[in-house]
Amino acid sequence: MITYDNNYESIRKQFIMRDRKEHNFVPESEDFIDVALAYALRKAFGDFNFRTLTARKSDSNSENKIGFDAWVEKQKEKKENAKTKAEKNLIPTGRTDYLMEKLEKEGFYQRFVEYFKPDSIHKTENGFDDWHHVTCVLFFNTLKDDYENLCYGKAQKIVNMMFKHLYCLDGAEKYDRDGYFKYCHLILDSFTLEWFKRNVVEGGRVGVWSNLQYDNAENEYDNYTYYVSKVKEYFNKNSINGLTPFQFEFYMWPDMQVQMAAEAFYFSMKDNLTDGERREFRQKNTAMKAKDILESIEIYLK
Repeated sequence: MITYDNNYESIRKQFIMRDRKEHNFVPESEDFIDVALAYALRKAFGDFNFRTLTARKSDSNSENKIGFDAWVEKQKEKKENAKTKAEKNLIPTGRTDYLMEKLEKEGFYQRFVEYFKPDSIHKTENGFDDWHHVTCVLFFNTLKDDYENLCYGKAQKIVNMMFKHLYCLDGAEKYDRDGYFKYCHLILDSFTLEWFKRNVVEGGRVGVWSNLQYDNAENEYDNYTYYVSKVKEYFNKNSINGLTPFQFEFYMWPDMQVQMAAEAFYFSMKDNLTDGERREFRQKNTAMKAKDILESIEIYLK
């Protein structure tokens, strides 16, 4: 069984970040953007899932490059003009670097700088929700010209993952106590949506996180706001040791990852199970699933 400890250190230990010691969380410092925000954004892009997107490319018959292609050309020129090998190595040419530079120019980092100020007006629930939406729209609008099928779901993943990485940096505990992370949203991805389906709507439909719109989709489960409101309702009715939805995800995500892996393995071994038997196995906790798998393996090896 999972022990849901609401102690700050216990929560952040659930999320392995081996290099966080080099990036202290000090919002009042002049290098907050370079040390913490840029770090968190780069780490968040690791969950961006580029393969689900179609990048816009320059016309092969045109001499005029667009977007990332034009940026790469400029970076190559900088490398050619660099005087030393060390200078060349400092000039980035990757797509993530391009997107981070573009977001910085549009004020994406500055949104977080303003949020973590002592007199921030965004520390209320409605204030945070408004801030979050504007920040996601900024992300979406900045990158939509680079991808043919970018959706709001991708923006929420980046913004929410940035908060998760920032939360785990040394120095963030004070800001946790002061309420800056209190209303952060549950990060939506395939694992959290599966948890949502099993616990919040109990078998109801869920959308694909990367394709979510904000609130104007034809079906409610394709709207980001649907999940935010349902999760709030769930936590208002079900107290999980005082954890917020944001904090709860630190425990729930790795557990769902293990559970779904266990189910996939078990179902591959027993491909003749009925729907009822599959449902019964899914409802078991991780320990019971592991027990059933071990018993099945022992039978198989006999």
